Amino acid sequence: MAPAAEPLRPHHASAESSRCHLGRLRGAVLVLSSLLCLVIGFVTGHVMALREQAVAPPIFSMTEEKPRPELQVVDPDTRPTLNGLDEDPKLAGPDEIPSAPPSLPEPVPGGPDEIAPPEEEPKPESYGTLEAFLSAPSWAARAVHVYDPEAAGPSLRERGDGVIEVLSIRPDMMDEDFHHYVLSTKSIPEGFPVTLIRHEGGWRVDWETFDEFAHDRLRAFAAKGEGKARFHVFLKPSESANKDYVRCEVSAPKPMENRSFPAFAREDGQAGAKIRAMLTSEIVKTSPDYQRMLGDQGLPVVVVLSRSANTKGQPFLVIEDLIRFGWAPEP
Repeated sequence: MAPAAEPLRPHHASAESSRCHLGRLRGAVLVLSSLLCLVIGFVTGHVMALREQAVAPPIFSMTEEKPRPELQVVDPDTRPTLNGLDEDPKLAGPDEIPSAPPSLPEPVPGGPDEIAPPEEEPKPESYGTLEAFLSAPSWAARAVHVYDPEAAGPSLRERGDGVIEVLSIRPDMMDEDFHHYVLSTKSIPEGFPVTLIRHEGGWRVDWETFDEFAHDRLRAFAAKGEGKARFHVFLKPSESANKDYVRCEVSAPKPMENRSFPAFAREDGQAGAKIRAMLTSEIVKTSPDYQRMLGDQGLPVVVVLSRSANTKGQPFLVIEDLIRFGWAPEP
């Protein structure tokens, strides 16, 4: 008898089933790929069609530009009028003067519309004294208005009679007991100071400084003075090339111009010692006002000056003595 056929083994059946399943999967993938390609093609075509319809051409085109129409110029006589106006507004040129407003009626004297002129400020009492001093017809009448007329008598008499002519009187510094003015004359047009001192219930002119400044005595003495004379000056120390002398600048007060001169005091003399003591004193060193004055014209002092000459015959001023610090007259 022939042997019976062997039954199929299980693993042979499984392999055959796997091949069938793989074939069906490949077919499905192919179908899906075809469909996807169709969809992508449709969408791309649709988008391109929309872009051709909605996107404007580029600003800079390579195509030839169409010619523009010529500029239309409107003749000034045929231009349209402004809206709401029958004619152009009339404008005034820069040289036209606008018409004056109608004049107001003159105010009735004493009426409510009258404006009183501003009252002048009353002049100080010292101003009246100064005017009386300048207009006095004689030296004796002038002596009534000066401080210490007995001491001023000889120089007042020497000055003589007659009115003292001035170009102007200008108030300067006004303190409680000292009023300062600037007088301008033909010989000193820039002006010189005059001081009035409160004394015995009134005001008196400091004759000594007035006579000195009004007659420009410092400049005259520096030019050709003889002997010794006393002066009210501003004193300012300066560098000296001679170790035996203290060098200073002595000046007439402002606003007098070009009246500053070098003057010398011996180092071993009385004047040199007084000048050094004054400059190194605590009151001068610690006072802002005195330090400011030293930076300007110097300190106000009364000095005795003389003229001398060096070995070459050149003249120079010598400070013989420092009388006092300040210009106030001695009581």
